[in-house]
Amino acid sequence: MLSLDNSYSIEELRAFAVQCGRGDLVPIDTDFSELTPDIIRRELQKCRPNAIPILIIDEFDKLQDSGARELTANVIKSLHDYSVPATIILVGVAENVGQLIADHESIRRALTPIKLERMMDHELNEILDTRLKLTPFTLEQSARQKIIKLSYGLPYYVHMLGKHSFKAAALAKNLTISSATVDTAIDEFIEDTEQFYYDDYHRAISSNQTDSQFKEVLLACALAKRNESGFFSATSVIHPLSMILGREVKHANFQRHITEFMSEARGPILIRRGSERQYRYRFSDPMMQPYILMRGMREGLMTDT
Repeated sequence: MLSLDNSYSIEELRAFAVQCGRGDLVPIDTDFSELTPDIIRRELQKCRPNAIPILIIDEFDKLQDSGARELTANVIKSLHDYSVPATIILVGVAENVGQLIADHESIRRALTPIKLERMMDHELNEILDTRLKLTPFTLEQSARQKIIKLSYGLPYYVHMLGKHSFKAAALAKNLTISSATVDTAIDEFIEDTEQFYYDDYHRAISSNQTDSQFKEVLLACALAKRNESGFFSATSVIHPLSMILGREVKHANFQRHITEFMSEARGPILIRRGSERQYRYRFSDPMMQPYILMRGMREGLMTDT
């Protein structure tokens, strides 16, 4: 199995080619001055029926080059039309397959959509328990709850916060991971991931006006009660924003902020669905939501989750 989000040497590709060869071990050629969908299809046809190659293209939604998207679509179409025994897995964030393969509806019949919902709390707990069994550490319930809540159903955050928590406890020569240990882990995590999220975060909250409150409203959006698909209403922002500001707020106090969060000038960090008076909002990148919460905790805008 090859993952296309990594780089491979010619030697590694040739080794994979030999594994996929027929009974006579005819290798897949890799020395081409230019690759085309038909060349890829012909080479993959050399694989034995019991050695079906699996090609994984991760973060496909972030591929902006229209030419690359067109070539990918043509490869999939060619493999499907010729019934080549190969599997291509496109991994990306989108509301539906149509959005992920925008402008390439012709390959829809060749794809099987698999929607991955956010993980349930008990599933996230299983991740922690599996790792704990391999260590002498004890995870306090308050620390466990903080990690789970901050992860918002995303296993990546459970892995990262868990890793940094274990590391912080080890450095402190303490076998018990407490809520305070997780706070230290949050600081470490933010430092490590600053290059990935800070630019988008700063773009969304920056303003020349000191009382703009974009930071506070964005945090309230991250705290707002949401449905299983991650969408929240403007009404659900009222309570968390009131708690953050320490005073009662109304729609009029933050509606402009939410509208701007959907503009190109601020990301857009939010997307909107539905009709007027029934609008629902969601973070365009689900990974931003836990990051915003952790920054809010770190900067004293909220004390806990």
